[in-house]
Amino acid sequence: MRTVSGIALCGLAGLLLAGQAVAQEGGIPPNRVRQVRGNTVTTDTLYLQNRVVFRRIDVTSDGYGMQLAGELFTDFECDKPAPDSGLRPGQMMGVRVDIKLYQENVTLKRHNNAIKEPKLEPGRYGPQVDTQAISATAEVVEEGLGLARFQMPALTKPLAPGVYRMVASVTFKAQPAPVVKGLKWCSAWYGELDEGLDPVTNERLLRPVWGDPELHEKTYKELLDNFQRVQTEAVIYVADTLRGDKPENMKTLLRAPAQAKGNAKANILVWDTWMETIGWVQLYENQLAQIPVDLKKDLDNPDLPADVKKRRKKEAEQDEINVKDLIQLHGGKCSKEETRLYMQATAARTDILEQIKLFQEYLQQRYWCLVDGWLLYGGFHSINHPGYNAWEAVQSQNKNTSREKREEKLRKANDEGGEAAFTAKLEETWKFDPAEARNVAKKYLTDKVFKDRWDGNKFVATREKLVVLDLVDDSGQPGKWAAYRNNFISEFRKETDRVLGEIDTGVLYATQVWPEVVAEARSARDDVIALALSWEFQIRTAAGKRNEATEPLIEDPKAVMQSWQDEDLNRPAEDKLAAYFQRAQIQPGALKTQFDAHMVFIKDKIDLVEFTSAYRRAIEGGAQGAILPGSKPKWRDN
Repeated sequence: MRTVSGIALCGLAGLLLAGQAVAQEGGIPPNRVRQVRGNTVTTDTLYLQNRVVFRRIDVTSDGYGMQLAGELFTDFECDKPAPDSGLRPGQMMGVRVDIKLYQENVTLKRHNNAIKEPKLEPGRYGPQVDTQAISATAEVVEEGLGLARFQMPALTKPLAPGVYRMVASVTFKAQPAPVVKGLKWCSAWYGELDEGLDPVTNERLLRPVWGDPELHEKTYKELLDNFQRVQTEAVIYVADTLRGDKPENMKTLLRAPAQAKGNAKANILVWDTWMETIGWVQLYENQLAQIPVDLKKDLDNPDLPADVKKRRKKEAEQDEINVKDLIQLHGGKCSKEETRLYMQATAARTDILEQIKLFQEYLQQRYWCLVDGWLLYGGFHSINHPGYNAWEAVQSQNKNTSREKREEKLRKANDEGGEAAFTAKLEETWKFDPAEARNVAKKYLTDKVFKDRWDGNKFVATREKLVVLDLVDDSGQPGKWAAYRNNFISEFRKETDRVLGEIDTGVLYATQVWPEVVAEARSARDDVIALALSWEFQIRTAAGKRNEATEPLIEDPKAVMQSWQDEDLNRPAEDKLAAYFQRAQIQPGALKTQFDAHMVFIKDKIDLVEFTSAYRRAIEGGAQGAILPGSKPKWRDN
């Protein structure tokens, strides 16, 4: 069993020995949990900070899957219960903590070639990871605090590279009755009410909550009704933990910051309350060290008047008191070990964010080939163009209308150098696009001018001197339109299935990266398939304003639907089209609007424009092949 604990992730545990793991005990020390307030710390009516805190979070693997577990501290000390309350003084047991894991659908950005730390909005989480929700109960007292242990359901696959948030919440009214009752008598929870400035002394008036029965009762009700809960969060950064040359050979390798060495980067990190607290304390310690430096500059400045120097000295003394109070609030100065752990975790976070970004860039490149290649040119245009030409032929009762238009463009293209010159121009226009997307677009644009495969006469037939859509030939086999439509859908599905499989991280991982974007891509693909049937539906039921001679050929929509259902009976299960019959009644123009909206959504959500710009800059800088942004990740054993 491979294990990386919350402490290990900060540098204390997680040594892989002969395929097994060792997780040392430890976690956030109690002095970093309960905040100690000095004379200069801001006064509040209620002190809710750190009432529930992750003590440690372990991440384990059985070789491929992944599991999260750990411990929580709770600080619900009912130290001064009323004599008639029936409560015993002390840390309350039975506090229920609800723990959930969320996947943050953030798209990492680069700034000056460094990864920007993603901004995670408080209380605004991404989708909850399936099955990753559990409740734990504080059952013992350890080091003066309540201790609750938890273990999430095991995942059969590892978490996909990305940013996750584990949230632990204590909802007051959902607690056992003694806990709800005892909250009133936790004296450390209650502060002072700021009543403004004294009009005479101009000093701030602070009214203590504890000892004021009326204010105490009011504040307690506000605690239950308005604040409702306390919670804590830990951010879990996950790089690609899979190793292997083929999907069937994949194994999960967890590497904590303490194990990172050279190219063997850390690939998982928990950034919890402890790390946040150490960060603040270090900031305050730096400020404290800077105060005498700045003061000396002022005192040594011959241009400053004596009274200004005197005032600056008093300000510096007060600043030192204030900053020392803040350090004491967060548990005192950092130990050497804490400083080392913080630096190690900070470096690991930078490395892991870079790894996540590389994985996201690979997905962005695949999306680019999908949306601008297979969905747009290999999909929508490749069925919209022949569909329109067939519609135009039937409406005008002229098989050759679209052929004549294309031949006019062909003559112009030949005058400008023919297919070779046309292709060269396309290569120049698309030189900053991935080869896959470029090739799909180039084939469509070239065929549109130089090939007759989409001319309207390729999809219609003459029946009783009328031009009609060719659905069935004289032998009862699919006609020219039906054959093209069926072949197009089959090939389009095959190619898009391949690319969708590459962006579907659920194949190898327990979570889907950008799940709503994958859903939009699938909806865009459905629009393309529906478009093939939509043109047919429009032509067969109401292809514009027809003359009287064509009226007998206009079919009833129900008859069209029935013909599709009959045709679907003979298709293999994987090729059936019944799911598209209703959508096919939408007009092609409306489907195009819908399709375009999907494309805009995808590009916006994954910052595809930013990636295409980076891709272009890389090419302009001489990058080629595997060193271009978005290259396929290489599985490594290190």
